[in-house]
Amino acid sequence: MGELNMSKILIVGANHTGIAAANTLLSRYPGHEITIIDQNDNISYLGCGTVLWLQKYLSDFNSLFYTSADDFKKLGVDIHLCTQVIDLNLEQKIVTTKDLATGENSHLNYDKLLLATGSLPIAPQVPGLELRGISYIKFAHEVQNLDEKLADESKKTVAVIGAGYIGVELAEALQKRGKKVLLFDKNATCLSNYFDPEFAQIIDNKMKQAGIERHYQTEITAFNGQNGWVKEVVTQDGKKYTVDLVVNAIGFRPNTNLVRGKLDMLANGAILVNEHQESSHKDVFAAGDCATSHHNVLDKPVYIALASHAIREGILAGHGLAGGSPVSPGSQGANSLQLYDTNLAACGLTLETAKAAGFQAQVSDYDGLQELDFMKSNFKVKMRLVYDQATRRLLGAQLAGNQNVTYFDYLFSLALQKHMTIDELAFLDLPFNSFYSHPYNSINLTAQNAQ
Repeated sequence: MGELNMSKILIVGANHTGIAAANTLLSRYPGHEITIIDQNDNISYLGCGTVLWLQKYLSDFNSLFYTSADDFKKLGVDIHLCTQVIDLNLEQKIVTTKDLATGENSHLNYDKLLLATGSLPIAPQVPGLELRGISYIKFAHEVQNLDEKLADESKKTVAVIGAGYIGVELAEALQKRGKKVLLFDKNATCLSNYFDPEFAQIIDNKMKQAGIERHYQTEITAFNGQNGWVKEVVTQDGKKYTVDLVVNAIGFRPNTNLVRGKLDMLANGAILVNEHQESSHKDVFAAGDCATSHHNVLDKPVYIALASHAIREGILAGHGLAGGSPVSPGSQGANSLQLYDTNLAACGLTLETAKAAGFQAQVSDYDGLQELDFMKSNFKVKMRLVYDQATRRLLGAQLAGNQNVTYFDYLFSLALQKHMTIDELAFLDLPFNSFYSHPYNSINLTAQNAQ
């Protein structure tokens, strides 16, 4: 990356990615002149805690923020909140901003630029979207507005649109808040991007037991209202469902309209970056939800909107901006979820996505106890490994259990990154302790079951 020269660095976006990059620059490469711009009036909102706040597991909304603009000002960072970037001149390295409070425009120059603009929620393009009572939960103020609506006891029925991670977690939170919940998704199961049907069914059964209505293979075609407030959800088969509130949780898209046509992108607008998080334009970097990640299994750039990616890529971008040497090792899309008393984790490809990618995909399953039979703390774990029949290469992993199974995913994520085969996992040397595991290790057994 060259010599470590002091630069004027401008970061657009002050949530996890921008914060991680700024902290890396401050701690590892002191002396740079750092400016941060964000259009919100707060930074560091932990969206992962949204559902915990809505179900009142948390009592203090401020606990969902881990740093502030004042913290950065004390470190010498020039930070501008409630400030919108309205133009980027990449050739002249000039950013035009608008103060949202005064309307005043300003111009800032830079040596290196980081786009950490994140993502925006996907909205269903259907009639009635403008009705009051239809919410999103991307930003802190949206979550607070939804919380206020839920406090109204007359609002008894809530429709959640989208049954991915956010949708199913939100459905649980709303059910625990005492609401009747209707969950809609166009796919055949919940969590279809992450889990095969056998695993998705576990979560679906939990939601069914809790009284959540699930409507799969169902597309929303309209929202009907009364006096400007949403009252019905209309589906493709003409059915109408009476509701008091709607929350859109379909997913996210890169927030990159500002640089469309100026940088190389995927079709969905994610900015293509190299291993240092640098874009197709010299000295312009991008990371987090607005950028691509290199998928180690598919061996191509993909879009993965996860907080863990945003932080990791923000740190890498900080090194890249300063001319440091660390490079991205790529991604497997490792993720995890807890719903009611069930924990799930996954990484890599599902059987369906592996076949769609052209692999001769097969699965090897295990369903049994994690510890010795006599242990009171014992629990069952369900495990699936997806592998390529031709090369024996591991392609993905899925896990479920009523205790933490995320630590299994740590190993499988590394195995995918290193292109390990399922046969290497079959006899991998793994530790045993009678309090935590079994001499017939579930990881080894799952891999040994492969045909």
